[in-house]
Amino acid sequence: MSIYILMALPFSALIRDILIIDLGLIFLTTFKMALLVGGLYFYKHINLHIISNKITTPILKWFLIYNFILLISTIYSDAITFSQKINYMFLFTSSIVITYGLSKKIIMHDYKYYYDKLTKILILIFFLSLIMSFLQIFVDRHMLSGIGVYPESIPYISGFNIERLFLCEFLILGIFIILLEKKYNFFLRVTLLLLTISIIYLTGSFTGLLGLLSLLAIPKHILKLKYFISLMVLVVVSIFYIIPAVNSQVLTESELYLREQRTSNYFEDSKEANWRVVSSLVIINNFVTNPTLFGHGFKSNDKFLSDLYGEYTFKKGASGESKPVSSHTFVSILYDQGIVGFMIYLILFFHLTNLIIKIHKKSKYIINKNMYYISRLSIVFAVLFQLRLLFYYQAVNHWNYLIAIILLNYTVFTILQNKKFHGNYK
Repeated sequence: MSIYILMALPFSALIRDILIIDLGLIFLTTFKMALLVGGLYFYKHINLHIISNKITTPILKWFLIYNFILLISTIYSDAITFSQKINYMFLFTSSIVITYGLSKKIIMHDYKYYYDKLTKILILIFFLSLIMSFLQIFVDRHMLSGIGVYPESIPYISGFNIERLFLCEFLILGIFIILLEKKYNFFLRVTLLLLTISIIYLTGSFTGLLGLLSLLAIPKHILKLKYFISLMVLVVVSIFYIIPAVNSQVLTESELYLREQRTSNYFEDSKEANWRVVSSLVIINNFVTNPTLFGHGFKSNDKFLSDLYGEYTFKKGASGESKPVSSHTFVSILYDQGIVGFMIYLILFFHLTNLIIKIHKKSKYIINKNMYYISRLSIVFAVLFQLRLLFYYQAVNHWNYLIAIILLNYTVFTILQNKKFHGNYK
């Protein structure tokens, strides 16, 4: 049963926006159903020793504490309704239960079996995402409009999900596995890599483009001449051939204009035109004058920024209607969970950074091929996790958060059990 729950996490996230049931107070998505089943199945693994258990490495411990803080913050939040509180409490509780339960299962049983099943479903999702992206590019950009909660019009390529970062993550994970395990022939691998880069560029997601850096975890020695040359060739091909071809053959004039505006907002007029920067500065100023220990509660920054969002959109020529909107950055933790939540966030974030560096350094000495694969896959999951922590922190119940911690916990636990690495890890 546990293997099906592991496989259901990414697949249910893939179709969460198109297969959905409206229950009135809340929407029941496929991902929530996967969390419900997983939470009910793994609840028996939860006990008072969950933090002190020998299989609970520091990264798993801090992730569980972070989720617990978010869970508690839903209780005293005035920004969400009672039904929303129940919804988010369920999501955070299930995240805790499933992450710990699957971590325990993989350590106690055959990790290779779990790895094989996970990578197979991720490669399947990779090809499904490629196909849907091509259909949106060459057949109908709005072919999913009106299905589930998909809007009538969406101004970018997004695959099966409304949020384009989902598509970017699925593509990055799929191509990473293909390149890491050298699946298919060389020509097909290179073709799939170039297609992945092209589609991620088409999404217009800067976070997705940053996620491509995780592919650097593929080679054991990044600074080897052949890898350096390959990277330079890829960069040159992307800049001088892929991007110009996409701009001229796929994007319309209006889409190109929107891209130029977004680029300007990010890198030229960020303090005035970039919502993330504008809203984050307001939250920081508020925190400096009115610091809190535990914050105002989950999603309170949305409510706090509602009037500011109206002013922001009015300056951009829109209606100027006030509505709750998050800053979409980690800074919002200061307002929602206060000093305590922000300190736990920083510990989790920097512990992730430390692990990425150390696992990359140590894993090249691992002789076991499958253990090497799982350690490298944990790195790419960790990088994608960090990107969401920076820009989408409240989405803590996303599937890749859970699997990132599960794989990292296994990798760290295994390295710590190996006497060859025990002295070097700490």
